[in-house]
Amino acid sequence: MKASVLSGLRLLGLMCTLALLGWQCSGGAGEKAVGGGPTGSLFQRYYETYPAPPPVRAGGTDEERETWNRATENYGNGDYVGAVAAFEEALENDRPPKAVVNFYLGVSHLELSTPRPKKAIEFLNKVIAEKRGRYYEPARWYRALCYLAQGEISETRVFLERMKTEKDEFKKEEVIKLLSQLPGQ
Repeated sequence: MKASVLSGLRLLGLMCTLALLGWQCSGGAGEKAVGGGPTGSLFQRYYETYPAPPPVRAGGTDEERETWNRATENYGNGDYVGAVAAFEEALENDRPPKAVVNFYLGVSHLELSTPRPKKAIEFLNKVIAEKRGRYYEPARWYRALCYLAQGEISETRVFLERMKTEKDEFKKEEVIKLLSQLPGQ
């Protein structure tokens, strides 16, 4: 009886070890799970979380401030599901400006345990459409990474080439490096 219990415990320990190794190799240990192959590894190499936005203390209504501060706290704490929900709620408010909310909604969709690059593009495009503001250039960078995450190399290349030739300064060195590393060069 003791031998069968010990044998069962060894088998259970082996299964747990294999499960843990599989989890770590699949990206469950802190890496984003995006498309495989060269585009997935390029995305991993170039993607980094954008800093959390600051909370607000003045302006707007109490409810608007509370919603925004909940969104920023969730984002800063890595609760991107909560951040998406709160940022979506903040879109219904007058403050903060829509471009700020749309930017963080887009990036939050990329931060989810299963990133949603198509959804992120929807929000980032709204920021880019304004063609100005603090988040314009970062939104362009993250949009290019969204296409990379989806394995859409030609779209990624188009957006990076535009950034390279225009006056964008955000991640300029990374833009040039990434362009040189895209498959098909």
